[in-house]
Amino acid sequence: MAQEQPDAARIEAADFLQLVRSRRSIRKYKPRPVEEALLAEILEAGRYMATGGNAQSVRYLVIQKEAPRIQAAAWESLRRIVETMQASPDASKNGYLATMQRILRRRDKDPRDDRLFFGAPVILLVLSPSVTDGPLAAASIELMAHASGLGALYCGFAQIAIARSEALCRELGIVPEQLQACLLLGYPDVKFLRTPPRRAAQVRWM
Repeated sequence: MAQEQPDAARIEAADFLQLVRSRRSIRKYKPRPVEEALLAEILEAGRYMATGGNAQSVRYLVIQKEAPRIQAAAWESLRRIVETMQASPDASKNGYLATMQRILRRRDKDPRDDRLFFGAPVILLVLSPSVTDGPLAAASIELMAHASGLGALYCGFAQIAIARSEALCRELGIVPEQLQACLLLGYPDVKFLRTPPRRAAQVRWM
């Protein structure tokens, strides 16, 4: 008979499922810094997530003190990306171009209209040579953030803006191909009264 691990989880399955159900993508944050100790605790959830072959190759870059400067550089990178896309003969076929144009137009009209970082005080870059290990760690961290009272948002456009800026990647000391996720973190400035609706699971039993 297998022995029970001394640190075996004691969380009820129903409680965990409710945590997952109540998770929301947060796009409005309080202008309040996040404590470094809390961020370190949240990252533990990523550290203990499974990795292929037990490689443990996931790394993290937590940007908070330098966030305003990094965000400004990312905005400029996004603008260059859009300009390059607009000049392409295949511009009309790019599904992301219209959204990025709209993000920039809103920003130009009102600099406070931040549809890239949404006022989040923390930018977390999840880095790994594995396209599987990085996202797995990010998903675990997002749930841990939610359990800890923080809000989180996967921001693909911010990830693209950072990864496609050679100067920014060089400054941050990251390999763009290894940037597997960009998570925005902070204390949410919004409350939800119900869990988000979801379609029924598409399951085939054999």
